[in-house]
Amino acid sequence: MDRYRRPVPSLRQFFVSYAPDWIVTCALWMILYYISNHVTGFKRQFSLTDVTCVFVHFFTFSRHRS
Repeated sequence: MDRYRRPVPSLRQFFVSYAPDWIVTCALWMILYYISNHVTGFKRQFSLTDVTCVFVHFFTFSRHRS
């Protein structure tokens, strides 16, 4: 009956086998935390009436419609 028993890994083997995964996971979390808290994107004032961000063909289309 002993020959059918599966070997039971030790607790140390368990931790050693999963340690690289947890190290990579923690490193990624730290990188993402730094990016989300310290890197700011380009901030621009936005207005719906600002004509500098209007598509170029908007003016030609509105002239031909009237």
